[in-house]
Amino acid sequence: EEGKCIVFDDSFEHEAWNNAPNATRIILIFDVWHPGLSNEEIKFLGYLQNSALKRHRQISLEQKSVTKTPSGNPDSLAQSNDFFSVIHRANEVLRVSDDEVFHGT
Repeated sequence: EEGKCIVFDDSFEHEAWNNAPNATRIILIFDVWHPGLSNEEIKFLGYLQNSALKRHRQISLEQKSVTKTPSGNPDSLAQSNDFFSVIHRANEVLRVSDDEVFHGT
């Protein structure tokens, strides 16, 4: 709903999309650790998340090295739709300077 903030537990299967052809939808995703977890458990789970992302990156790079475009060039991350490539592209698209964020320049 436009102008409203929604917070929900995304451990349940869900989808998000933007049907407006001329509007940008921004989804902020962040982790909130369960308050019952110890610092050691949080550190371990963070390690698992980072390891999974590194593995997805490695898989993406391995696929890139064997996949060729019709021109014979290696397929770029920008053309791939695997987990890491999607995150990589989103990071590049959303890269803004501090001035843009804090001063609107």
